[in-house]
Amino acid sequence: MNRLKQAKSSYLQQHADNPVDWYPWSEEALQYAKRENKPILVSIGYSTCHWCHVMEKESFLDKDIADYMNAFFVNIKIDREERPDLDALYMDACQVLTGEAGWPLHVFLTPDLKPFFAGTYFPPEPGHKKMSWFQALQYAHYNYKEHREKVEQLADHTVHKLEKKDAFPGDLSVSTTKPVADLYQKLIRHFDEAFGGFGTGRKFPHTMAMEALLNHFYISDDEEALNKVRFTINQIVKGGINDQIGGGIARYAVDQQWRVPHFEKMLYDNALFIQVLAKTYKITGRRKYKLEAFKIADFIERDLKLPNGLYVSALDADTEGVEGKFYTWTYDEFEQALGEDSKLFAPYFGVSLAGNWDGVNILYQAKEMFSFARKNGWEVKDFREKLAEVKTKLFNARAERVQPGADKKVITSWNALLASAYLELYTATGETKYRDLAKGIIDQLVYKMYQPSKEVVFRALYDEEPFEEGFLKDYVYLLRVLIDSYQVGFGKKYLEKAEQLLDLIFKKFHPSNGDLFLTSSVERKDVVFAKRDVQDEEMPSGNAVLWKCLTDLSLHLDRRDLKSKAESMLHQMKTRVLADPLAFPSWVQCWQEEEEGTLEIAIAGQGAESLSIEIQEAYAPFKVIAASENDAEEHPLLAHKYFGKSPLIFVCQNYACKAPLNSEKEFFREYCKWKVLASEK
Repeated sequence: MNRLKQAKSSYLQQHADNPVDWYPWSEEALQYAKRENKPILVSIGYSTCHWCHVMEKESFLDKDIADYMNAFFVNIKIDREERPDLDALYMDACQVLTGEAGWPLHVFLTPDLKPFFAGTYFPPEPGHKKMSWFQALQYAHYNYKEHREKVEQLADHTVHKLEKKDAFPGDLSVSTTKPVADLYQKLIRHFDEAFGGFGTGRKFPHTMAMEALLNHFYISDDEEALNKVRFTINQIVKGGINDQIGGGIARYAVDQQWRVPHFEKMLYDNALFIQVLAKTYKITGRRKYKLEAFKIADFIERDLKLPNGLYVSALDADTEGVEGKFYTWTYDEFEQALGEDSKLFAPYFGVSLAGNWDGVNILYQAKEMFSFARKNGWEVKDFREKLAEVKTKLFNARAERVQPGADKKVITSWNALLASAYLELYTATGETKYRDLAKGIIDQLVYKMYQPSKEVVFRALYDEEPFEEGFLKDYVYLLRVLIDSYQVGFGKKYLEKAEQLLDLIFKKFHPSNGDLFLTSSVERKDVVFAKRDVQDEEMPSGNAVLWKCLTDLSLHLDRRDLKSKAESMLHQMKTRVLADPLAFPSWVQCWQEEEEGTLEIAIAGQGAESLSIEIQEAYAPFKVIAASENDAEEHPLLAHKYFGKSPLIFVCQNYACKAPLNSEKEFFREYCKWKVLASEK
């Protein structure tokens, strides 16, 4: 009996009519495996995953294969977005066992949850050095039945390797006297000088690494670091990974040139890219970065927002069973949408009769706009207006198609990321609508997902029902945006909620040994061992974000113990970070701040709060800020400050305080020499 019909997850619901006797991950399934002494097949994916859909059609709808699975395995489906802890654990296991990683993920476990065989996508027929799915099932069943002792030994050995991978080296001495420079040099070894980004295979935006480069520019004034970020952004914006018609970026590009996307659009990718665009705008004042951020925000508001003010997780890669069908164009479709204009704009968007991908066309900016306009006899201003008109026609034509499905679960951490991105965009541009959108998200998360009386932050919301206790990222990203909320003037109650939530994080996620926090709560008993959330994957490491929260709150709350904790956490990570900074760019940012020192900014006097926002228009990543019109607010940074008719800016750094400053221009001159003032933008 398939037990997924009552599941809340869109991904699990997609498999509810399979002939496979799927269980959700549950005590019922785990106990059944122990009672029947059966191996467990764990199949992990997510609702917008193209290859997950492919494998379902090829294998899980096949009754003969389903009968074999039902006879010899306890079959469990997991939505990786509901249980990121299990996904991370068993993805590591797959890498240990096979060297592969990706989704769909399939791991075979002993009844005590130890992995002994794994893989990703298995085709219906063997080929390209891959066994078929049926062969994989036979292999796992035969070895479990006939070579049980060897299977148990392999499973124990795999868990031992996973524990060793998660452990930290005994020797934590770091062989560098100039970490900021060394980390930068190691990061840019991976930089693709031809097309931007990092690496030359599948191209992910690597937004955390871009932020580390922006920080390096802030510290060193080395324009090479800034230019690498600008070049990467420009390549992404021109590429097929960026939806040229409707806005929003896809998860990654399968090619080096950013032209062929893996079509699903995730909320977190777009939130993180908005942050990078806003920060780059703060540094350069170049309008194009602001406008690109607005386009992504427009996509999010149009396609991902729910009536309750929160946001769905993702849009599917497939429509009508075809990958990218919503986003691609035949030449005839392009011509029909644009009429005579198609002759001019087909080469601009890389559109051809033969197609640029599997017989159809992915739209990307194939020509440099200024030279293309002039070559075709257009003034740039007129061409830009014509381009906007053409994009509107294409958007309207595309809107008549079957729309990509949305995964409608609301995930706490992803929504908190978006709120932080909107606050960054607000402070960069002064557009108050992003402040208001962020506040709406934060207040809804606090109201719906955070229940202090039950000591819980929930992971997901389905149809207004909270579901599944949250993981470290859910707690920490919410903590981060509560601190951000206080710093943009939402009020002290947000700081008080942050302090309350921090206590809960220590209670729920701090292990009995070590300084780094666990991915899942210490109260969870359904994992073979508890991992620590230290590496940046598609989102920043929970521990790295927590480091910044502890650093900021140590100053906001005058708690030296939090600063000491942050120091210990970073000390534990330095050997790993120096060895492979591209895997840990959020920790690179922590290390950069430790070396540079945090700016402690207090603004006191009439007009303090508006001056605080003006100061945050600048890119000063290593800062905490408190502002008040009078001395009624008790805050360590505001203690003993002069509150007059005009606001004063008090800045301390590295245990030394400077003379008060009178205006944002003085602040920019002192701390952001490259800052383009608002009047010059």
